[in-house]
Amino acid sequence: WMAPELINGAQQEPTEETLSFAIGMITYYMLSYRIPFQDLRGADAGMRILEGYRPNVNIADESQYWDVMAACIDGEKEKRPTLVQLKRVFQGPNPEGTNEQTNDESADVETFSSTIEKIARKEEEAAEGEKEEEKKKDSVE
Repeated sequence: WMAPELINGAQQEPTEETLSFAIGMITYYMLSYRIPFQDLRGADAGMRILEGYRPNVNIADESQYWDVMAACIDGEKEKRPTLVQLKRVFQGPNPEGTNEQTNDESADVETFSSTIEKIARKEEEAAEGEKEEEKKKDSVE
């Protein structure tokens, strides 16, 4: 899947931003089980992308990855997440349970922070729910 800036020739070589766009389209496919613009031929899909069209986002799906996908296919390449940011989102917290960045992963996450915060809140809520369930089990025993 080509980003708009590759389709219109504004860029000749893939960049981190164009890869982010492609990852967004693949993420759409994985979440929806539908090929983006599946009713269109390649050139027609490219024209639709240039016109600003994007695949429909199924908001009813609770997956945190819809927000990630939407950020990846943003028409403004500067708003797309970096590959480091995507890696962190897809991998989740490291095995020790922290989200600290190493020196080589010190990318600016401000443009992507709202998605990361949503993911962290959902993880915290899930962990709290599990703790409550364990307390209920312990009190029954």
